[in-house]
Amino acid sequence: MPATRVPMREQSVEKRVKNFNEVPLGYSKEEAIQEAGRCLQCAHSPCSAHCPVNIDVTKFVKEIAEGDFHAAYNTLKASSPIPSIVGRVCPQESQCEGACVLGKAGQPINIGKLESFIGDWAIENGVVEPVEIKDNTGKVAIIGSGPTAISCAADLRKLGYDIVVFEALHKAGGVLQYGIPEFRLPKSIVNIELDMLKDLGVEIKLNRIVGQHISFENLLSEYDAIYVGTGAGAPRFMNLKGEELNGVYSANEFLIRTNLMKSYLFPEGSDTPIVVGKKVAVIGAGNVAMDAARCALRYGAETHILYRRTKAEAPARAEELHHALEEGIHFHELENPTKLNGEDGWVKSITLQRMELGEPDASGRRRPVPIPDSEFTEEFDTVIEAIGTSPNRLFLSRAEGLEVNRWGGIQVNDDMQTSIPKVFAGGDSISGGATVIQALGEGRKAAEKIHAFLSSQTGEQMSVEEVLKIGAEMELESYNLYKETAEKTTRPGAKEFLSKMAEDEKRHRAYFLKGLEDPDNIKASTLKKNVVDLKITDPLVKVPLKPDSSYQEILIYAANREKTAHDFYMMLAENFKGTELGKMLVSFAKEELYHKYLVETEYDDIILNNQ
Repeated sequence: MPATRVPMREQSVEKRVKNFNEVPLGYSKEEAIQEAGRCLQCAHSPCSAHCPVNIDVTKFVKEIAEGDFHAAYNTLKASSPIPSIVGRVCPQESQCEGACVLGKAGQPINIGKLESFIGDWAIENGVVEPVEIKDNTGKVAIIGSGPTAISCAADLRKLGYDIVVFEALHKAGGVLQYGIPEFRLPKSIVNIELDMLKDLGVEIKLNRIVGQHISFENLLSEYDAIYVGTGAGAPRFMNLKGEELNGVYSANEFLIRTNLMKSYLFPEGSDTPIVVGKKVAVIGAGNVAMDAARCALRYGAETHILYRRTKAEAPARAEELHHALEEGIHFHELENPTKLNGEDGWVKSITLQRMELGEPDASGRRRPVPIPDSEFTEEFDTVIEAIGTSPNRLFLSRAEGLEVNRWGGIQVNDDMQTSIPKVFAGGDSISGGATVIQALGEGRKAAEKIHAFLSSQTGEQMSVEEVLKIGAEMELESYNLYKETAEKTTRPGAKEFLSKMAEDEKRHRAYFLKGLEDPDNIKASTLKKNVVDLKITDPLVKVPLKPDSSYQEILIYAANREKTAHDFYMMLAENFKGTELGKMLVSFAKEELYHKYLVETEYDDIILNNQ
């Protein structure tokens, strides 16, 4: 297999710094097929396991390699409602691409660019996802229309619920509209992919601020469940002296004017002006800081990024940092603003202090430490603070009974459920600022939990004893698998870890059997058949296990069984929260994930050595 990727064509630096058009030009059909053909087709799919929305990466990449773009699109849409968007903005290098086996000996598959290629191909050719709307009754209100709201609305609508989305702005999309510039995410793509919600039958109400135009209490009384996906639209500031000066922006305001209001087209193509000076300072080094800096550059300003750590610690995606530096943006390392200085009401300079890196902090990055007597001043006539955001304070102040954590995010439990039982929350409203793909994943999880919540009001009962019998049977099968494989294998080191896992499965089974012997202690909880996926009793394997299966095939089978066991234990643990049984089931689940890691590592070693 080629160790390097098929190169992605881009606008030249000289051209792109003078426009807001998308920088990557995308793969051609031939290039996409060639890049997809590099995939090793690992049967245990570590790339898929590291995807927050569980895209079957191996499958859709194989379909591209075979030229079956229709099938690849359907595979993507089964997990991601907005593939053209996700392919562009997801941090694949730390997720699916970071887990790619090819990356251990070269460059991983360019999964993100292949995903956006398929999404764009579907748009260009009018291809739509075949959807079957299930039969369920109930109304769900979704507050916000950003990534987490989109995925939650799509999944719940497919389950048959009536969905109404309330968006405060005049355009739906949340951060996809106002936060990410055209050169990274064209708004034409955003609008087309959002039309998918309308085609599903989701109602979107624009210019509706919950807490102002409609009360939170009204939503509670009118809807069976609510999902809060209000994002993190409130900017954070450093609280420096001089922040009140003209020419000082939050990144939120600067990007909203640029992306949503198109101020770069003022006055012919936009009613919204923006004032950008000759020399701009952007404080911060995350993706938002890179977006703000690259926008400022396109307004014609000499642009500088001020960061208290070094490039190595910058939280921005490597691709975004590379593009910013390539475009000529100046990156100041180990400098921290301490004061903004003004003249006649306008910012004129920044007082900065030099820093050095000390011991790692809670984030794992080395902590910046001020160097005494190192302050100096540098002239800037525009300052943009890009140091993070927090959840919408207006909504939270008018949502009585909704508890928040010490960071200002909405407090949720493992089921995405808030302090109000029928209200769920996810995305930036609980984290204060994360990635688009994480928000999508939380939206999908919330849809599942909302469906379970609404379904739990009715449904056929299933006894706990019956579920424990399933667990005991699964553990016996896993025990026999590892024991028999350990007896047969001649691979150095394999016998020991297979024997250890066999003993762990034996211990798990003994615990289930003990529960069956003394069921009175656990009968207080029952499970609903319409909540529990009974197919969990079948091994979720991609390759059937035959009597003459190879060692590699056995490892694939075992990895999938471990994932199944993990899901089974976590499902059970939710029904026994706060009990010793619940704690033990969570412990079992963690062990099963560790077993999965062991067999996948063994499999990767075989694949790499046999290339």
